Parts: sequence; structure tokens; C-alpha cells
Amino acid sequence: MRELEGRLSGVQNDQELAALYKDLLYTAIDMSDIERQYKYSKLALPLSFSLPDVELRVFSEVANANALSLEGDYTNARDIFAQTRKLAQVRGTEELVFFVDAVEANLGPETGNYLEGIARLVQFEPTLDQTPSSDKLRMIALNTIAFSYGAADDINGIIKYYGQALQTAQRSNLAIDRETIVYNLALSLTNERNFEEAALAYQTLKAIMDQTQNYTNEFYLYSGLALLEYTKGNYEASNIHAEKSLTLTDKGATPQHIANMNGLTALNYARTGNPEKAEKRLALEESFYTNNPEAGLEYFETAKKLTLAFIATARNQPDQAFQLLDEARKDQLDEQFATFRDSLAELQSNLQVIIAKQETESKLEAAETAYLRATWVAIFLGSIGLAIIFFQQRKHTRQLTQSIEEARTANQAKSEFLANMSHELRTPLNAILGFSEMMSHQVFGKLGAHQYEEYVGHIHNSGTHLLDIINDILDLSKIESGKLQLLEEKIDLCSLFQDVKAVLEPKALTQQITISVVVDHEVPYLKADRRLLKQILLNLLSNGVKFTPAYGSVKMLGLILDDGCIQIEVSDTGSGMTPEELKIALTPFGQAGTTSTRSHEGTGLGLPLVKDLVELHGGTLKINTYKSIGTSVLITFPSERSGGLCTSHCDDCDFKGASDVCDSTELAS
Repeated sequence: MRELEGRLSGVQNDQELAALYKDLLYTAIDMSDIERQYKYSKLALPLSFSLPDVELRVFSEVANANALSLEGDYTNARDIFAQTRKLAQVRGTEELVFFVDAVEANLGPETGNYLEGIARLVQFEPTLDQTPSSDKLRMIALNTIAFSYGAADDINGIIKYYGQALQTAQRSNLAIDRETIVYNLALSLTNERNFEEAALAYQTLKAIMDQTQNYTNEFYLYSGLALLEYTKGNYEASNIHAEKSLTLTDKGATPQHIANMNGLTALNYARTGNPEKAEKRLALEESFYTNNPEAGLEYFETAKKLTLAFIATARNQPDQAFQLLDEARKDQLDEQFATFRDSLAELQSNLQVIIAKQETESKLEAAETAYLRATWVAIFLGSIGLAIIFFQQRKHTRQLTQSIEEARTANQAKSEFLANMSHELRTPLNAILGFSEMMSHQVFGKLGAHQYEEYVGHIHNSGTHLLDIINDILDLSKIESGKLQLLEEKIDLCSLFQDVKAVLEPKALTQQITISVVVDHEVPYLKADRRLLKQILLNLLSNGVKFTPAYGSVKMLGLILDDGCIQIEVSDTGSGMTPEELKIALTPFGQAGTTSTRSHEGTGLGLPLVKDLVELHGGTLKINTYKSIGTSVLITFPSERSGGLCTSHCDDCDFKGASDVCDSTELAS
């Protein structure tokens, strides 16, 4: 940066000045230097209009937005990023759009384009040329991807992508921010509780600063050491480093990092028995988040309750401490589930890539078949077809190459999807571990306290929710791969209906919904996999209960058709769907309604899984649904699945003969 600034006095014309401003802005962004980003974006923007130079304008606007974000002004930053991306798309190049995405993605979820931006970086980075100008963009991308792995505490991912960034810097003789690399690695090692390696990383960071005599980011060295000691439980040592960092706020600290460090000192003072100082520091942290709510006010409110709980403990107020800690844990659980649901919604788009992969593989197989056919025909034709062979060979080789490349890209995206999914599944697990850890440590006394009953409920609900999702995903995968085998037995529909009703009736009663079971006495045993059939009915019945308003009804019917087929119908008087919404609902991870109108949680796996399981049994699925009236799902099994006369009957059924069956079209009337 000093070298670049030294060249300003020797600039000969506006074109040279524009090129120099781009280097200055790029370096200031890479350094997260707020003051220089504001300074050079303000100087460069007028020049970008007078030349005109779209690239310089994009660099100026991105630097301005980046500086605003670093100061916590995410609203204005988000607007500027959106406008600048449109400018780059309309008047710039793919590389400029990539540059905007790379810088914005580095700021994380606060600016709203995180997963989408990361996906574009992973996909586009390999297409860049190995030239100094392209390597500048590549370095931003690689650093951003490495940073995203740091957020997940994935040490292998951090090392892989930072390693590629270092190789890129060496290849094109580019400056690289070694301090940030080592700092992010140290943070992840701390979070992974690898304290020895984390301490070594901070020693390395100090050595780099001493070597370069550059202490512009010294704040982060001591704030990192403070976090390391706090995580180890050394609160007095943590406070020494934290207080040291707060004397270095002019050394690269952003307002949010300063606020967070005040929060850490508040915790340290509370834990070492100084509640008065703790309250003062907590007030400083609260002031920042109150003035900058988009920086994470909801998360701060939860952390604030934890700090106040420790302050109450320092004042020997255990009842108040417990109440605050209990509220904080509940807030934390709610936030984790909200994050989990949002992340699943984000991951839906990746499913389309998996579908595209399957289509591409089909194209590849067809192309290979066509190529072989063309080759054999050419051999048969002999010398007469030499020209045709050459033409076909080139054509199909291009097609094969393109298909292979598409399959490779789609497969990489699928891997990213599975990696993201595995990471997202950790979120509800954190809730489970958090509560179970409190119980195992007997924080509030021996097991048996009534508070633990509530925690056990939270643990059970979290685990059940996660287990359901995992099972649905695994079943879908097994069906697609042909590995799900049916364990057939003779099933009494009446008995099975009652089992399913018993599972969901308590929830239905709380919502004032009636569940009725209707079975034709002439219905024979059904030869099917009992577990999978029960899963089908549970999915359909739970959907009916979920989407039916109070005083509504859900009904399960079983009957024998004239051709010997066995039919099951699950109908409700719920919200229903439009044809467009039904099409979405039958797509894996698809959910009817928009994000703003949907009021029920779910993964969007229910109906697709039901459809696949029915077809696995050789049956057919038909859905009649009408908006604001209700839904009727008809499952028809072939006559071959009849298992003989069923002699049992349901005392709870309100149906006695086939002539009384209500057709699903009654919903329409």
C-alpha cells in the first residue's frame, strides 16, 4: 500500500491514475482498511464517470459498500452491492460480476447473498486465466472460500484454499494478507479447542508483525488471545489480553469487533466477581447493537442474558441467574432451529443441480451410444464414409467433452450440497449437546430437578426432528439407487389405520381437529412393507393435521375396488393447493407457498417420499386438491397385492359397506 501511494505523485495522465486507483482500492479492500476504502472510492468515483471507466466505478462502489459493512451499516451496503452487481452485469464483464460477488460473499449472511455468492465463486474460479489481473480476482475468491470454511471450523478446508491463495500470490508476485490467514486459522483452532496449535498460530502472527514492523492489525492479536484464554477458562488472563486490545482500537478494529471485545470483558469481570465493571462493559456492547441492529441484535440479546446470568451469580442471586440462563438457552434453541430451516431453504436450489447432473449423465450415455453407433456404421461403409466419419467423430467428441464437463460440474455441486447438508445438520445437534452437557454436569443440582424434564423434552424434540429429516433423505437416496428392499407381510389396514391415528390424535385434539378411520369390511390383507406403509400414512396424515384449521377433519379410508385393487384415501378439509403449488410440493425439498406466506415448518420431503414409496410397491398416487377447500390423496395398489380375506374388524370405524364410500369429488362440491 505504501508503494502504491508513493506512485501517486508521478502519475502522467488520467488513464494511469485510473489504473493506480484500481490497485489502491483492491489493496484497501483486501486489507479491510476502512479509512482508505472511503478515501480512494471518493477520489476515484468522479474519474470513473469522466473517462468513462466502468471497472473503476465498480471498484469504487464495492470499496464503499465494503467499508459500510465493516462499520455495521449493512442496509446501505446491501443496496450498493445490489446496484453495483446490476451495473457489472449490464455494462461490465463476468470478471467484474465475480469481483462483486467475491467481496460481498466475504461479509457473510449480513449482506444477504452468502450461499449464492460462495457457490458462484466455487464454480467460476477455475475458469479464470492464470494472469496477474485474473489472479487478483482468484485470490479474493480463494480467501473468501477459505473464510467460509473458517466459519464452519473446517481446518482442512481453510488450509486447502488458503494454500491455493498463497500459490496464486507467489505465481503472480501479489501481496497477500498473511496476518488475516493466520488469525482466521487461530480462531478456528480455538473453536475446535485445539489450544496448543491455536497458541502457536498467535505466536506466528506476532512474529509476522515483528518481522514487517507492521502493527496496524495488532488489535486482533490481543482480542484473539483473549478469546483463546476465555475458551480455556482462564478468565483473568483473558481479561488482561482483552483490556490490552481495547487500548489498540486504532489498530484495525471495526466498531463491531470493539463491541464484541467489550462483551468479552463483561463476561470476564462477571466470572471473576466484579459485577459493576461487567455491567459497564455490557452497556458499551449494547449501545453498538442498539444503534446497528442488523449487525446481530437478536444474537446479542441472547448473549446479554448469559452475561447477566453470570453477573447475578457474582451477586449471589442464583434464582435470577437460573431464570436468565434458562431464557437464554430457549432463545438459543429457537435461533438454531430458525437457522436450520433457513439453511434448508437455501439448499433447495442445489437440488436442481443434482437433477441437472442426472439429466447430463443421461445425455452423456446417449452421446456415447450415438458415437459407437456412428463408428460401426462408418466401418461398415468403409472408404465411402470416411468424410462422414470425420464429421461425426468431431461432432460427438465435442458433445462428449461438453457432457463430461457438465457432469463434472454438477457432481461437484452435489458434493457441495452434501457437505452443506452435513454442516447444517450440526445445528440442531448443538442444541442437543448444549442441554445434555448441562444435565451431565448437573449445573443446578442432582438429576431429578423439575427443570430437567423440560430440557429432556427439548432434547427429544430436537433429536426426533433431526432423525426424521435424516431418515427421509436416506430413504430417498436408497430408492433412487435401487437399494431399498421391501420386507413384505400381510397387513390388516384397519389395525394399521388405528396405529397411525393413535400417533397423531393428541396433536389433532390440541388443534380441535377430528380424525376418523373408515375401512370396508371386505378389504383383504395388503401385502406390503409395514414400516414403509406406516411411513406413507404418517406423512399424509401429519400433512392433513398440519394444514387443517380448527374444527376441521381428517379421514383415512380403505376399500376394495371392482377390479380387485386395494385403495387407500387420506382426505382433509384443510387449506388445499393450486395446481402450481401441487407441482412444487411433489418436487423434493419443494414447499407450496412462498417464504413469506408459509406458516408451517417442514423440509419438503414428505410428498415426494410418499410418491416414491407407493411406486416402489407398484402402486399409483393421485392427488385431488382445491385451494381453501381441502385435499384428497388416493393410493391404489394392484390386485396382486391382495393377501386374502381379513377376518378382523375395527370397532372404531364408522363405515360398514362399500356402497357408503364417499368419492373424493365431494371436496369440489
